[in-house]
Amino acid sequence: MSTSYIQTLAVLSKTPPRAVESLFQQPIRISLAPELRGNQTYELAFAYASNLLARMFPFTYSDYFSDGPLFRLLKRPLASASANVFAMELVFGSHHQANARKYQYASCSNWYVAAGEAPGRTSPEEPWNPILALVTACYNVARVTSVVLGDYVSASDSLEPFSILDFKGGDVQFDWGRQVETGYVHVAGIGAVGTAFLFTLAAHGQMRGTFRLIDEDPVERRNLDNYSLFSQEDLGKNKTAQAKLLLGGLHLPAQFVSVPHKLQDYVNHQALLEPGLKIEKLISAPDRRETRRQFQGLLPRRVWDGSTGPDDLVLHHNDFNPVRACLACIYNAVPDEDAHLNHVADVLNLPRERVRAGQQITEPDVERIRQRYPQLANAELVGRAYDSVFKEMCSSGQLRIEDQVVLTPFPFVSALAGILLYFDFLQSLRADTFREYQNYNYLRLNPFYQPNPAYRLLQAARGDCPVCKNPIVRNIFNSLWS
Repeated sequence: MSTSYIQTLAVLSKTPPRAVESLFQQPIRISLAPELRGNQTYELAFAYASNLLARMFPFTYSDYFSDGPLFRLLKRPLASASANVFAMELVFGSHHQANARKYQYASCSNWYVAAGEAPGRTSPEEPWNPILALVTACYNVARVTSVVLGDYVSASDSLEPFSILDFKGGDVQFDWGRQVETGYVHVAGIGAVGTAFLFTLAAHGQMRGTFRLIDEDPVERRNLDNYSLFSQEDLGKNKTAQAKLLLGGLHLPAQFVSVPHKLQDYVNHQALLEPGLKIEKLISAPDRRETRRQFQGLLPRRVWDGSTGPDDLVLHHNDFNPVRACLACIYNAVPDEDAHLNHVADVLNLPRERVRAGQQITEPDVERIRQRYPQLANAELVGRAYDSVFKEMCSSGQLRIEDQVVLTPFPFVSALAGILLYFDFLQSLRADTFREYQNYNYLRLNPFYQPNPAYRLLQAARGDCPVCKNPIVRNIFNSLWS
């Protein structure tokens, strides 16, 4: 388990880290009823929930794990021993199998997610629905987390069953075995949200097109527990190359291309090789607000974006409609952005303009950083992002956390963001089926609480937006995509 979750809970609850550390050491059991074993939807929900729990609670136990290439991506992180009494058992089915202080029952049926203290409706004949399975896993893990951590987190007392289509009673007929044509798709940001998006793509297994995976960063230990694809063996390797390698082993109809660069650098370079290069479809999952505005400035034809806070997530999509919000409207410039980056520069002993430029750490930068932090003499710093080093030092206790920008989201938050980002993308491509559930461009969720249909919004464009309200930019967009 990463210490970053301890730090996150400590800040959210305003409690010293040492006081909350023992909460994550409590034993948890997860079980899948024998009659549900072999059902594809329940096996995926169970496997993903097991993975999410084990990232936070190292003493997570089960006597069952699904096999197959997709499930092996999850690396089976469950503990090998058992306990006499568990703090909680998460039960997929109707009968618990262990001696636990509390029980949580997980079920899913016909687009509905359920999580409660009493068994829900389960059937060995539940149709295949990978999105339902993964969302069920996230919400049930959130419920388990809230019960185990108790008053240290803010959460609702119960969760009523809801449809993942509209958070109410939505229902459609959809063939999950039919291939979906995507064309060329750029996926920018292969981090916590991006890897959850890709894992969901793999679970669905029916996207047919070319996905260019774009990220310049390596797999870092600090973020490892939040990635849906990577493991210890991938540390230090470029995210896009490893994601392509792992996904390539699944023999999916989609093709994957590794682009180990920033999206902006890739576009500038690729435009020389492909005159008239355009980004028709962009999946956006970077770390920073400013980066999202830059993405929108590249004028993609359509963009789908997912972002997270410590305990909530935001989804947004747009096609640069003149009256609807774009990424630059949603993530407009705020004073706190520069304040945080200035703080990072000051802490790392670097010029502020260097950090605000968003480049990678160079040899001269390393020399200045080590003047203040000689304990980093053996650390590999060149080529890393300033903010990544700063956050790693915070999570390891070498720096005091001074703002919530540095907090690591709970793993089910970033996982849910990536899963719903994929679902948002899928619904847009299959508007023939999902049109009535696409009447929003902005969604906010906190998986500790009942999803609220009122938070599915149609956000209007900001009148002062420097991107979508700039007539020159608008004319260029129109000329590109007319």
